[in-house]
Amino acid sequence: MAQLDLTRASTATATALADLLEALWAPVAGSAGDTAVRPEVALRVRSLLGLNVMRQRLATELASDAARWSSKTGTLLNERHEAGVVEHDDGGVLAVVALTRSRVPAVVQPVAEAEMAAVARGLHDVLRAG
Repeated sequence: MAQLDLTRASTATATALADLLEALWAPVAGSAGDTAVRPEVALRVRSLLGLNVMRQRLATELASDAARWSSKTGTLLNERHEAGVVEHDDGGVLAVVALTRSRVPAVVQPVAEAEMAAVARGLHDVLRAG
């Protein structure tokens, strides 16, 4: 399957995705060094990430009246991923990346998605408290 051939497909680590989100949310162009994103590109990508209609994963735990969740999901066979940013009304901003693999190659796995959200929320709360 071509999508699983790493020589022909895009790959990323959780750290690389978090770094990309940081560059997109950097307050000043150039502040992220060589990874800086042009401001107009960053604003457009942030706007598109905010329109994500897939709200059954991390958004269930991270979006609220006091926090905006912007993200991109990805699903292929038994892998389900989400990378996003939660922006709190108090100015706090956190990137959250969850890359998971299930033993079951099913697209619909509500229990797995609920677990992703619960773990992400737990880590989020630790970082916000720290």
